[in-house]
Amino acid sequence: MQHNTYFWQTESIIRETEDAVTIRFHTNGTSFTWKPGQFVNLRLVIGEEVVSRSYSISSAVGEQPAVTIKRVAGGKLSNHVLDLAGQISKWEVDGPHGAFFVDTARTRNAPVVLIGGGSGITPLYAILKTVLAQSEAPVLLINCNRTTKDVIFSMALHELEEQHKGRLQVHYFFSREEYAGSFGRHNVNFEKLSRLVLKKMLKKFLSEQLSEAHYYLCGPNGLLKLAKEVLTSLPVPEANVHTEYFIPDEVQVPPISLPQTPKEVLIHHYDQTSLLEVQPGATILQAALEDRIPLRFSCKGGTCGQCVATLYAGQVHMQHNYALTNEQLAAGLVLLCQSHPLDDAVEVSIG
Repeated sequence: MQHNTYFWQTESIIRETEDAVTIRFHTNGTSFTWKPGQFVNLRLVIGEEVVSRSYSISSAVGEQPAVTIKRVAGGKLSNHVLDLAGQISKWEVDGPHGAFFVDTARTRNAPVVLIGGGSGITPLYAILKTVLAQSEAPVLLINCNRTTKDVIFSMALHELEEQHKGRLQVHYFFSREEYAGSFGRHNVNFEKLSRLVLKKMLKKFLSEQLSEAHYYLCGPNGLLKLAKEVLTSLPVPEANVHTEYFIPDEVQVPPISLPQTPKEVLIHHYDQTSLLEVQPGATILQAALEDRIPLRFSCKGGTCGQCVATLYAGQVHMQHNYALTNEQLAAGLVLLCQSHPLDDAVEVSIG
């Protein structure tokens, strides 16, 4: 999983909502290639602490890279950016990361359905713009928010819908607002999206193409669960459903008996090799950080993929995995934040 570190500057700042901003980067002439839907990790020094977080790229392929950041309760980096965006001129960025993306060459002109909520619109917006620019595929966007004031990219979405009439449909659902005449959009629903409504919308938009369409889901866990249940009830191949988890639900993993004694792990970090002692119940990442090995990491929850490594020998147990594909797992990739060594023969490599 190749990625690079970049040092970029702020090119422009767009205030999307009261609690969301888009940072468009000046790449200083560096070449940066990504797939629409992927994310980068931003790293800033806040006080005396280096803080790293993952953010989806909200720009389409061919545009300057940009991320859209929404204020969240307790979000150290996101709230810092929302408060001081105009004072931040330099950014450390690494990426791109993620297996959540659209490949217009592969999907060709098959219909695309985007189902998002809140800040989950950010990767979907990049996918939407790229699909419209690179294919003739019809696109349905289902955008769920609490109120009309929470809609990110509101005006841009309206302009895209006007430009692509008959091809792009955007439907809005608001859970905490009964009426807002000033919103001025078509297909506005002041109610939470339900399973029945979603199923009817998909059948009406796709007709006989339910099994040909590709579905991209990103947003609150409740919305993702609802959408997946509906898609499972329809003739939709599992391979055509693509999901991005910002904060995944806790998955019940079958219990496994982890070693009760410390295990040795040989870790190759670029041009250095270290022997770690991993205590019972600890992950390889925890042991490496305690040993002051400067490994890349961000979420520690198995979603961002920043702590990926190649397992060359031994066995590990990964508690959770929301970042690696089956192909990557088969190639020996593991997430160090989720990996518990099961024997003393474990050998992993980063970089």
